[in-house]
Amino acid sequence: MSTIKGVQKAQVFISSLNRYPFGQGTLSDFRTKLRDKIESQFPFLAVIINEDWSASAGAPRKTTEQVAQTCHIFIGILVENPGYKDKSGLSATQIEFVVAQKDAEKMLIFLHEGLRDSKVLTELGKKHPQYLTLVKSVQDYVGGNIVRWFKGPDDLEAAILDALTLYTAQTLRTIRRFPAYASEKPKEEAEWELMTFAERYQAMQAAFRAVPSHIKLESTVIQELKPAPRSGDPDVYKLRLRLDDQEVELPVLFSACPDRFGFPDAARYVGYPFRARVEGWQEELGPLDMTLVFRTATDSQIRRHLGNPDIHVSQESWGFFAADPERYIQVAYLNRCSSSQKLETQVARFLAWLEQYSQIRPLVERAQVRGRILGARK
Repeated sequence: MSTIKGVQKAQVFISSLNRYPFGQGTLSDFRTKLRDKIESQFPFLAVIINEDWSASAGAPRKTTEQVAQTCHIFIGILVENPGYKDKSGLSATQIEFVVAQKDAEKMLIFLHEGLRDSKVLTELGKKHPQYLTLVKSVQDYVGGNIVRWFKGPDDLEAAILDALTLYTAQTLRTIRRFPAYASEKPKEEAEWELMTFAERYQAMQAAFRAVPSHIKLESTVIQELKPAPRSGDPDVYKLRLRLDDQEVELPVLFSACPDRFGFPDAARYVGYPFRARVEGWQEELGPLDMTLVFRTATDSQIRRHLGNPDIHVSQESWGFFAADPERYIQVAYLNRCSSSQKLETQVARFLAWLEQYSQIRPLVERAQVRGRILGARK
């Protein structure tokens, strides 16, 4: 660690391809400016970039491996080009990611929008299959703190500074050495952590049932979330919306995953509500499925869950929203619902997102088509 006035600084390593054209310069230029910005905004962090390494620093591969392994926060930036590869067939960026993943919780990962392009991915698969594997693995990554997409220098800088703010607020705390401070989790969160899957599922179910009476909707569009149980399925709700001066009551099916979605024994509590729970569907509108996950679900897990890799998936701070353009299934996956308070917060954030990003009309239009599809099955 570096020190300032006797106080240790945490080390941040920024990993990226150096010569990649970026904005008015290169990623190397961007990293230099970013280092100054981070150290100015976070005086308790010291940033490491290879532009600052002297020729006497030692063998490049050994140096980069050591820094990636020992840094306290790893900022990884991936673009469409892996860069120069050594005898191992790996670029410096790939080597840094592989080493850092041994302490994966410290990784903050940022992916260029170009890596969403199917043609780019096909070309990478032909020329750089190992790099493509890395790109796909970090998109699926559930242990890392943050994985975000960026287009250019401005939104990448903003995303990194925002991620550092969130990460340091959550993790860089003074170690408390007394038994009274053995856990920094709220009491209920610690209790949920110790539950079995079945117990935790019941706790999440009970917490969601309390949401309609607890949540405060400061909206003229989203007016109410209320229970609307059907025979044999108590976890059915209605989301009352105001659209074009008309009231719409959108059915909502609640389900919960009492751990990571990647754990089959936890995911089975969710099942496939868009199949099993819509048998004999009688309503005009198809449902919005709201799946609350105790830990996390990932993009790839969601695509597998819906049984279609080519769907619309939006990643947000509260989780993911997925919409199937063929069957008109729409599901909100709310991550980190690890206590009743966090569960209520994630639901509120999702509902606010619907209004803020003008998703109400598409939501209702998909529900109309889904309702006709389900009605045709009867």
